[in-house]
Amino acid sequence: MLITELTYKDLRLEVDAKSLARSKKLGALRYRGLSKSGDVVMFSTPSQTTKGKFWSQYIQLLELEDVRKMKDLTAFQKVTLLIGGDIGVKCTCPAFKYWGYNYILTQVDAVFGRGEQRFPGVRNPELKGSVCKHLAHTLQYFPFYISEIARDMKAKGILTGRDE
Repeated sequence: MLITELTYKDLRLEVDAKSLARSKKLGALRYRGLSKSGDVVMFSTPSQTTKGKFWSQYIQLLELEDVRKMKDLTAFQKVTLLIGGDIGVKCTCPAFKYWGYNYILTQVDAVFGRGEQRFPGVRNPELKGSVCKHLAHTLQYFPFYISEIARDMKAKGILTGRDE
């Protein structure tokens, strides 16, 4: 049976040891806000190899429409549900593409945006891991941004409920 729903916790559990170790050396994670539609949360992390360069991470909240319909919850409660729900992810770093993470996530329907059908036979033929170090870092701290995400969703009118 193919798993078609993954949460940030599921993805974090499958991060390979090398990516996890390298993610701990990254600098501060930056929350960049929401997409215009409000269903994508945007972050950036610094490059370890190029000073002053940042890679972008995108986390698509796949259950937004369902959570939006819940009337008796605050924005904070709704975002808590969204963060714990199904997501799609993407990173702009080269490793996401060339080490096969885009391919792996495409296979389990957890990639945000354009998927990858080419098997990573050269750099990751054993399909180790689930995400690059940048996404591993982002997913580790993702729950700590609930208040900021809720504030931005409320300001954009993305959520409806008793506190709006």
